Amino acid sequence: MRGYSIGYSRLIVATGARERLLPYPGWTLPGVTGAGGLQALIKGGMPVRDERIVIAGTGPLLWAAAVTAREAGARVMAIVEQAPAHAVRQFAASLVRTPAKLAQAARMRFDLRATPYMCGAHVSSALGEQKLSQVIVRQGVEQTYIDADRLACAYGLVPNTTLGIALGCDIVETQGVVGIVVDDLQSTTQPDVYAAGECTGVGGVELAAVEGRIAAHAAVGNVAQARSLFAERERYRRFAARMHAAFSLDPQLRGLATPETVICRCEDVRFADAARHRTWRDAKLQTRCGMGPCQGKICGEAAAFCLGWARKGSRPPFSPARIGTLMKAETQV
Repeated sequence: MRGYSIGYSRLIVATGARERLLPYPGWTLPGVTGAGGLQALIKGGMPVRDERIVIAGTGPLLWAAAVTAREAGARVMAIVEQAPAHAVRQFAASLVRTPAKLAQAARMRFDLRATPYMCGAHVSSALGEQKLSQVIVRQGVEQTYIDADRLACAYGLVPNTTLGIALGCDIVETQGVVGIVVDDLQSTTQPDVYAAGECTGVGGVELAAVEGRIAAHAAVGNVAQARSLFAERERYRRFAARMHAAFSLDPQLRGLATPETVICRCEDVRFADAARHRTWRDAKLQTRCGMGPCQGKICGEAAAFCLGWARKGSRPPFSPARIGTLMKAETQV
């Protein structure tokens, strides 16, 4: 595979976001994925007809994943939402301010009207021998056992800021997640570098799209056209703020993992082995936590939430690459 080194006069960073997965007993069993991961697998052709699927975690992505699974012939056994019912109701009522979002939510709720929707609940354990067979859901003091062939569980999205950090862009942490800092024109703190979409903060496809248009206009000098989109962007930013407030993570989720629960799936590091260290760097040096193929993209975010460790940027290459590809990289202007 050939590699290229490409120069630029203006750069727009649009690296998107990834799912936040939190560790709990059984989360590494075959059949357990993220909610977005399940969507991607189904859209890639994975058959799920007649399979029993539990969708869990937090946020609107759960509903999108459930609709995708149902349309593919799966039986959605339950949608398990960690946010309390009053927060979900308040968020749903606020959708009148974004009619397109309201219509989308109404369609999904109608399609899934027969599916149990459990608020203030979370998956406490996934059970099975060689693969998933049952999910334990805790709701208050009650536990519910649900037979399942698949579990799709993710706690929202986190911005992919690695490239921005490598370029020297400032980042900021808001409501527990970090994003690339941008000004009104989507310009970062680095000259000629812009950022748009969910790498600056998660807010949905509409917000990402309008930010991309603003960044594109600004990058080519069409400042007036960029400014004409500010009102639309602000509308979707307000939607994003309401969404984050409604689906903020319950602190008790930090305690889902047992000492024996694996936190780093790549290097098979137990939660207890990582937790005895003070920092992410110490844990990496002593346990290899975060040094596997994902380079801490999964366990690093989990450790930041569960253990309060500061997030550390990755070193290049930011995705797996063959040494030969890097050695033979060609320069294109």
